[in-house]
Amino acid sequence: KIKTLYNFVDLIRFKSRPSLPEKPKKALIFSNYASDGNFIGIIRNACIRFGIEKVDVAGLGSGCGVSKPEDILSEYDVVFAKARCAIEAMAVGCAVIVADFPGLGGMVTMDNLRELRDLNFGVRTMQSAKISEENIYTQLTLYNANDARKVSEWIRHDADIEKAIDKLEDYYEESLAEAKRRVTYPIQAC
Repeated sequence: KIKTLYNFVDLIRFKSRPSLPEKPKKALIFSNYASDGNFIGIIRNACIRFGIEKVDVAGLGSGCGVSKPEDILSEYDVVFAKARCAIEAMAVGCAVIVADFPGLGGMVTMDNLRELRDLNFGVRTMQSAKISEENIYTQLTLYNANDARKVSEWIRHDADIEKAIDKLEDYYEESLAEAKRRVTYPIQAC
C-alpha cells in the first residue's frame, strides 16, 4: 500500500501577490543549481529578447542564497524553478516555467497543471526539452496573467500545508491501525 504526499506550501508565509501585469517585466531564476557556467545566460538572453527588463537569480549556485523566498517572490512576474520552488512561486501568483539543470518542463498552465503536479514539478517533467534560448523564448510566449492566477488559485487549494498535515496524520493513523491488525501475541501459560 503506497500513498503519495506531494510537496506543499505554507500559505501563511507565501501570500498571494497583486495581479500580474499583462506583459512580464521581471523574472527570477530560482534554483540552487543555476550558475553563470550553466543556464543563467541562456535564460537571461531569452528574457531580454522577449522584453523582460530584469532577470535576477536566487540560489546557492549563483552565490545569491535566499533564506526567506516568501519576501521576494511577489516582486517577479515570471519564475524559472522546479519542484518545491516552483510550487512556492505558483502559490504566490507568479507565472512559472519549470526549468533547471536537467532541462525544460515548460510554462505551467491550467492545461498541464495536473500532469506536472503528478510529477511534483520535478526532474521527470524536464526531460522532453533542453534549455535553449529558443525553447525558453517559446515558453515565454505562453505567458498569460489570467491563466497564472487560475494556476495559483488551484495550487493554493491543492498544496496547502494544512491539508498536507491532515493527510499525513490520516496516513499515520492508517499505518498504526494496519500494524495493530497484524500483530499477534503469543499465548503464555500461567
